[in-house]
Amino acid sequence: RALENKISRFLRFRSTRLKKDIKKLKKIYVKKGFVRARIKVENLQFDDAAGKVDITLSVRENKKLRIEFIGKTVLSRGRLHDTVGLDKQNSYDRYAIRLAEQRLKNHYKKNGFAHIDINTEILKPTSQDILVRYYIQPGLRVELKEIKFEGNKKIGSKKLKSVMLSQESALLTRKFFQEKKLIKDRAALQQIYKSKGFFDASVGEAQVTENQFGDQKSLLFPISEGQPYQIEVSGGSMQ
Repeated sequence: RALENKISRFLRFRSTRLKKDIKKLKKIYVKKGFVRARIKVENLQFDDAAGKVDITLSVRENKKLRIEFIGKTVLSRGRLHDTVGLDKQNSYDRYAIRLAEQRLKNHYKKNGFAHIDINTEILKPTSQDILVRYYIQPGLRVELKEIKFEGNKKIGSKKLKSVMLSQESALLTRKFFQEKKLIKDRAALQQIYKSKGFFDASVGEAQVTENQFGDQKSLLFPISEGQPYQIEVSGGSMQ
């Protein structure tokens, strides 16, 4: 039925159209869990008198992949499936599955779940099926309560915050802690000092503190500004 729906017998034959149709068929199989399905042309039989061509395709489905998320996922399961992405990689080997687990962790951390814990189980219910279960414990969603600086005298805190990826929560908006951003934040702070002539300025690693409930974190960046350099240009007038 899939072949009848996707390859019309009323269209003029073109090899480029056939390739596109095969790709459409492949997507159907992938959507059904056959992520490693293989489709190829077995035979093309041209009938010049009738002005038609008979196409024979061979389909090798391979194993069917199913993915389950166990636990209180909190985030959209559809988005979790997209993040796993095994269908896009056309793979279900152990290495690909472990990489998908790491993508899930990064996805949760990006959304503020700093204490995310994920365990993976790979099952084979039948010889033709693979079941991957991700056991998810998201933990508390961690809000970024406050960003502070220590030692900044020449550049105000508001200006320093404006160059950072990390942003603190405000009255009507919640922002979440992402540890991955801290390295880039530190580099951005270092760069703004250099752009202002503070070539000896030093920005230390962020000191991260957490409240007693574990749902809020604060950042403190220690800064040693040093003295700004000034460049003086002198010379005679040009004729």
